[in-house]
Amino acid sequence: MIQELSQALRAMLKEAKRLPLAEAYISFERPGESFKPRDQSTVNLFLYDIRENTTLRSNERAVEHGNGNVTIQRAPLRVACSYLVTTWSTEAGEIGLLQEHELLGQVLEILASHETIPRRLLVGALESQAALPPLVTAMIDPQKNFSEFWTALGNRLRPSITLTATIAIPVTEPEVAPQVLSATAVFAPPLQDVAVGRARENLPTPPAGSEAQLILHTVSGRLSDALGNPLGEAAIMLPQLDRATTTNATGHFEFRGLKRGKWTARVRHGGTQRDYQIRVPCEACDLRWAQ
Repeated sequence: MIQELSQALRAMLKEAKRLPLAEAYISFERPGESFKPRDQSTVNLFLYDIRENTTLRSNERAVEHGNGNVTIQRAPLRVACSYLVTTWSTEAGEIGLLQEHELLGQVLEILASHETIPRRLLVGALESQAALPPLVTAMIDPQKNFSEFWTALGNRLRPSITLTATIAIPVTEPEVAPQVLSATAVFAPPLQDVAVGRARENLPTPPAGSEAQLILHTVSGRLSDALGNPLGEAAIMLPQLDRATTTNATGHFEFRGLKRGKWTARVRHGGTQRDYQIRVPCEACDLRWAQ
């Protein structure tokens, strides 16, 4: 996947129409003392650092419903890949230095104009990225001493740009299981706890010595428009039970621990609010958002 990231960056620079960048060669070699450009102007993208982007770390799991199954995927590892961008001219002296400055300026303009890598440039494994890889261009790292950095490379200090691209790398295979539309949990709490609960609901207290059971249900459903298209990011509330959730990208939602009964489902979508009646338990509490 990292090699495909490098290919995408090369393709982004090769889209340039202005000279000299349009005719420059894009390389990925280590710009050490032995590095020599080809017989043409060169832009070098040296990958020097790979580490997790901890600010984008997530412990959430993506849940998708389809074909009667539920697919659960652990959040991917967000990896920041940092490149040292330098330009090289075949000319000597001041003419060559000015050519390198011009080339570096054009590279900076292109990189700074992109907040992410365009979708059309993603190939191979990168095509499955849920979000476009973000780019950070020319950010100063206060912890890095560039003089020492170039000494470690075995070359002299020269003008450069730091470019960081973050990609998502899957770390586990997705888990696929049959979709559960309705589940029931039965608890037998101590009799005194049931008596307190029934008193709160103005229900008669069961006689001493009798068994008391509390039955809770898990229900799921799907919110769709009049054409059957899923409606994601819609808020679904059960005011009588003080419960709320939101639909995912496929329009699915789920409530756990519901008592049997007929409840009002209040749905908010696109600035509009509508009420539906759902029964618990139910096979599938699907809701249709009619126009």
